[in-house]
Formats: sequence, structure tokens, C-alpha cells
Amino acid sequence: FPVTIRVCIFIFVIILYFFSKLPTPLVFQNHAKTFNDTISPLFRIFSCNSIAFMVGQYINIYIFSKLQFLLRGRWFIIRSVFSTFLGDTLTFALSLVGDFSGLLSEHTIFVLVVDELLIMYAMAILLAFPGSIIVSFFKKTEPDFNMSVNFNPFK
Repeated sequence: FPVTIRVCIFIFVIILYFFSKLPTPLVFQNHAKTFNDTISPLFRIFSCNSIAFMVGQYINIYIFSKLQFLLRGRWFIIRSVFSTFLGDTLTFALSLVGDFSGLLSEHTIFVLVVDELLIMYAMAILLAFPGSIIVSFFKKTEPDFNMSVNFNPFK
């Protein structure tokens, strides 16, 4: 998501978190536990998912670009599948462990991560072929690729 959307979601999550800590009106007393169980972990989930997404996708882009340099812009399928495997594995693992640690057993979290990754790996392999066709079309119009990308996020 763009930064502005993430900031808006963050503000919304903070407001919901503080609302969940207010006393519940007597009319809604029957639903207070359900509301608090749903809203209370949102801040942790949002934080874990945001960090996991930034770290995993940075690794994905970094590996993809380095492989583009090493392979001289060829072998798009290998570059996309390999970088997706590494970057998204890190994203899913960090996200699911952060979201569910303390709530589910380690075995259950492991099963969740493996299930998500198997689906993601299958989709990455299947969609790499149409992606390579699109990339070959764009290479005809713009054959040059950037060999001097600076990956330092602090510059």
C-alpha cells in the first residue's frame, strides 16, 4: 500500500485500540468480550504485517535486481520465481509468526506458514510464464535495464 494509506490504517487502528479500552455501555455488555477480542490485537497485527511486508518485499526486490544484473537481464522466470520464493517466504513467516505467536501453538503456526507458502509457490510458478510473455513484450520497446540501482534505504 502507499504510505498515506498505511498512515490512515495506523491511525484507525490506534483509535480502535483506545476505544476497546473504554468502559462498555450496559446495553452492549453482552458483546464486550467479543469486541475486545477482535479489536485488541489489531495494533500488533498491523505492526507485524507492516514490518514483515517491508522486510520481505525489500529482500524480494533486492534479489530480483541483483539477479537481473548477474544474468544480464535474461531468464525472467528464474529471477521472478527465485526472488518471490525468498522474499515472500520471509514476509509470510514474519507475518504469521508475529500475528499468531502466543495465540496458537508453534505446530499450528508452522502448518499455517507451510500451507500459505505452498499456495504462494504454486501461484508464483504458474504466473511466471504469463509474466515472462509480458516482460518480453516490454523488452522490445525498452531493452535497456538499470545496472546501477542503489538499494540503500537511508540515502
